[in-house]
Amino acid sequence: MNSFIFFHDHFGKYFSSERSNKLHMDASRVLRASYPLKGKPKPTRLAFGWAIIRPGTSALKLNLDISGLACDPRPESMSFLEELKSWDDTPRMFLLFGKAPIPISNLFLTLDLRAVRICSPKGVETFDFTKTPEETGSNFHKRLVNMDKKNAA
Repeated sequence: MNSFIFFHDHFGKYFSSERSNKLHMDASRVLRASYPLKGKPKPTRLAFGWAIIRPGTSALKLNLDISGLACDPRPESMSFLEELKSWDDTPRMFLLFGKAPIPISNLFLTLDLRAVRICSPKGVETFDFTKTPEETGSNFHKRLVNMDKKNAA
C-alpha cells in the first residue's frame, strides 16, 4: 500500500479535494498549509498536536473547522495508546506535529503492531508494541507503557 495514497484518501482529501498525479506533492501541501480553527479568525498550520489517520474517521488534536475530521483533545500518548490497544489490523498513520512541518520522507504506514511508526518532523520512531520498551529501546513506547501503568493504578 502506498503511504501517499493512504494519506490522501483518509486525511488529505478533507483539506483539498484536488488530487494530482504527484501525491507526494499533494501530501506536502497539506502538511505545510494553514487551516481555520473553529471559533478563531486566524488560520493555523498543523503544528503542536497529533493525528491518527485511519480508514473511516481520522482524528487530530486541533479543532479545525473542517468537516469529516474528528477532534480529540487528549494528549498524543493517551490517544495513540488506546489506538494501539484496540488494534484491528487496519493500517494507520501516527503523526506528531511540531514547529516544522513533517517532511514527506517521514510519512510511513503502520501495518502491524510489530512495526509501529511514529512520524514527526524530527524523524520516524519505530518500535514493536508486542515487546517491552526495554527490548525495543523506544522512548515513545516507554511513554505509552508508563501511561498504561498509571491508568491501571
